[in-house]
Amino acid sequence: MIRPATKYDITQIVRIDQTTVSDAELVGYGAPAEKRVFANEDKLRAVWTGNAVEGLTMYVYEEEERIFGFTLIRVDPDSVELDDIIVAIEHQRTGIGTAMVEFVENLARNLGKQHVTLGTTRNSKTGIP
Repeated sequence: MIRPATKYDITQIVRIDQTTVSDAELVGYGAPAEKRVFANEDKLRAVWTGNAVEGLTMYVYEEEERIFGFTLIRVDPDSVELDDIIVAIEHQRTGIGTAMVEFVENLARNLGKQHVTLGTTRNSKTGIP
């Protein structure tokens, strides 16, 4: 089931972020774990508003009260931007990411949006997306 994230999900969200995204993979793309909001419970709690974090709306993929992934979206006037999808490493390649993409597409349709866009990050070291 995919549902809006709540503050009660923070511990599981942080665990997924910490065990799925390594600092080595983020070189040039993002901040190391000690600076990432999603890798630190206190930082995440401090910026949490409803099911939004830093202007992004968060949804979680949950089965039997365990969270296996989360997605971040931004709703713009004409579109929904899919900013990120993180799936727990042990549950990757099981269809969770695909289900979250389909969820975002359906959400955009239900909101009457014309497009779903994909947020990308340019590597600060190489300049390559």
